[in-house]
Amino acid sequence: MVVPAATVPAVQPGSQHFRDLDGLRGVLALSVVLLHFGFNSFAARTLGWPGFRFELAVDVFFLLSGYVLTYAVRGGVSKADFAIKRFIRLAPVFYVTTALTLLSVPDGWHPAELAMAMPMTGNDPVNSPAWSVCWEIYLPVLAVLVPVRVPDRMVRPLLVIALLALGIADTGVAEGERLYLLRAACGLAAGHLLYRANLSLTWPLVPLFAALGLIMALAMQIPASAIALPFVASLCILAGRNGGTLFAAPPFQLLGHLSYTLYLAHIPVLRAMQHWLRQGVIDGNPLAKVAGLGMAFVLAGLLTMLIERPAMRWGQRWLRGRGRG
Repeated sequence: MVVPAATVPAVQPGSQHFRDLDGLRGVLALSVVLLHFGFNSFAARTLGWPGFRFELAVDVFFLLSGYVLTYAVRGGVSKADFAIKRFIRLAPVFYVTTALTLLSVPDGWHPAELAMAMPMTGNDPVNSPAWSVCWEIYLPVLAVLVPVRVPDRMVRPLLVIALLALGIADTGVAEGERLYLLRAACGLAAGHLLYRANLSLTWPLVPLFAALGLIMALAMQIPASAIALPFVASLCILAGRNGGTLFAAPPFQLLGHLSYTLYLAHIPVLRAMQHWLRQGVIDGNPLAKVAGLGMAFVLAGLLTMLIERPAMRWGQRWLRGRGRG
């Protein structure tokens, strides 16, 4: 049942982040990778089953980001510090994976890539999943620079409206539309409002996550079913913040640890395979796709160790050195 959050610990003791939500994010990132590596086409060929609308996982990312970012800045934050931290968190891996993708797609260059702003031009970035990175940077920074304080009494009604708007957008996605800005704005806003709604959930996370997968499967054939996805995703977030679920297990934590780098690293690997091998060889060869998936994990691990984590540590040291960390 849904209860006031004060009756359930909002953060696991001794933890500064939500481990179970990290694991959830990792599984969602893997689903996007499977989408681009042709899971649905493989399922259709071998099982006669259309698969999942894995692209809807990105909307759950937005909900998670809005929720976790609100938690992170709940005590107040310097506008400059927030913008700097957000850039350091997302930009280094973005630029490295964009450069690697351009090695296989040299004609994909556009100056807006430098500003991580390709979706603002109406085009996809060369590393296609990075469209969400644009809005993950600019919309939260804009929200901090131009704060709009929603009165407490309006939080829950606006949460329902934001989730409903996101669900309508997800129905459009299930019908083949993209609606990037609408999905990002509604998802981030709904995640923010979900945190402020001061709710928690006593239900177990795993069945709720299974329901999320069922909606993604149904949306392949019944697009209108996607309207329920943001509501079920919100229940997953509320249930996951309590801790102690399957998603806190080491394999899921590893996926969570690699989630951002894996999300961006698999496209350079896939484009390199398409550049050096015939497309038909890749499409019809599950072993080639498994090998590509393995290479994506290796690249993600290297980027995490050599780029993402060092950049985050450097950013923290730099801010502390300025008396702002």
